[in-house]
Amino acid sequence: MAIWIDIVLKILFLAFTIALITRAIVVRMVKEILGLVKLKKNGIFTNGIIIGLNEKSDLDGQKQYAKVIKFKTAFEKEIVFESHELFYTKPIIGKEIKVLYDMDNPNNAVEDFSRTFAFKLFLLFITSAILIVVTVGVIVRL
Repeated sequence: MAIWIDIVLKILFLAFTIALITRAIVVRMVKEILGLVKLKKNGIFTNGIIIGLNEKSDLDGQKQYAKVIKFKTAFEKEIVFESHELFYTKPIIGKEIKVLYDMDNPNNAVEDFSRTFAFKLFLLFITSAILIVVTVGVIVRL
């Protein structure tokens, strides 16, 4: 009997830990999505140019590339930023892309708002589903 209690406690602990981690990720994603919504509401679209790339490695050691983008604000201030999005293919240097930036803080900028927003929503959906499954699993076990 004691061994079953030990197993159940370990399962509950693991499920609770996963639920807490997943919840923290969901909260962070919701904040990021709300930030993007605010940026969309108050931001300005402009054209930017890919001027470079930064090479990074994922967990498997595969190369990924972050675009380095330059754009000018409505007041002709030149801003250079690194995209938060990573790609397995090298970006085309000199290619023009859409940029959305915050007029009060031009360094708060994103490329391709629609793709960024859709990807964040997708991740939120997946992590929320994991949180629900783990939570329901814990409740059913009780």
